[in-house]
Amino acid sequence: MTLKTYSVQQAAKVCRCHPGSIYDAIRSGKLRARKVGRAWVILERNLTAFLDAPDPSISPAPDRHPRISSLKSADLIDPRELLEEIKRERRSKSR
Repeated sequence: MTLKTYSVQQAAKVCRCHPGSIYDAIRSGKLRARKVGRAWVILERNLTAFLDAPDPSISPAPDRHPRISSLKSADLIDPRELLEEIKRERRSKSR
C-alpha cells in the first residue's frame, strides 16, 4: 500500500497559502507531519484533516482564495492554469 505524501511546498499549494503558514501549523500541532532528514513529510489524510478543521486562522482570506475542501478537487487544478489566472488578476488590478 502506497501512501500519498506532500512536502511543505506542495501542501501550501493545495491549501493556497504561504509555506510559512504550513510550518506554523506543523509547529503548533494543527497539522501532523514527520521530519524525514531535513524535509517535512505530510500524509494526505493529515492534510485532509487540516483542511477540514474549523480553525480559520490558517486558511487564506475567503474573498481572495477559495478554500479547497477536497484533495481530489485540488488534483484537478493545473498549476500552469493557476499561474495564468494569477497573472491575469495582477494585470487587471494594475490597470
